[in-house]
Amino acid sequence: MTNRALFITVSASIMIAGVGIGWLGSQLFSEPVVLTTNVPVEDFQPQLTEEELAQLCAKNVEEQKENVLDLQKRVKGLQETLKEKEAELGEIKKEASKKNLPRLAKGRKNWNRNWQLCRFNSQQQNKRETLCGQN
Repeated sequence: MTNRALFITVSASIMIAGVGIGWLGSQLFSEPVVLTTNVPVEDFQPQLTEEELAQLCAKNVEEQKENVLDLQKRVKGLQETLKEKEAELGEIKKEASKKNLPRLAKGRKNWNRNWQLCRFNSQQQNKRETLCGQN
């Protein structure tokens, strides 16, 4: 085969392969068809009499009252626990403040002494500068 015939054969086979791949891709990646059907909706609510409704409501109300009472008991218990913990915390704070008083007093004393030394040193420095004529 000549180069020209080979080129035409290869081109035609590539075109046929391209068409096949394109068709396959369009089948695989096409948008799905949405089917909609109308289904009649029926009302399945049973008809209750006034007495049956009253009984159902009474049961629900009783259950809810019991739940509320249980929750109230739980809240009261938690409030009592909270009061106990707050009292315990108050005692711990009192003890801590009693333990820290000497340390705080010592720290305050040291701070005052250091402050006075700094003031004294700065006053002395100012006097020296004035005497030496540096000011």
